Amino acid sequence: MAVVKSAANIPGAYVQHVDSVNVYDLLNHDQLIATPEAVKKLEEVFG
Repeated sequence: MAVVKSAANIPGAYVQHVDSVNVYDLLNHDQLIATPEAVKKLEEVFG
């Protein structure tokens, strides 16, 4: 997956599939980068 390989070049970056994200993961990071589809999924699960 291209995103995983690209993120490997960013120090401290962590890539995770939206289906395995939990509240701890969201609160344990200062920033979140997500596709619009991933945001919709997060809203469905946590909204």
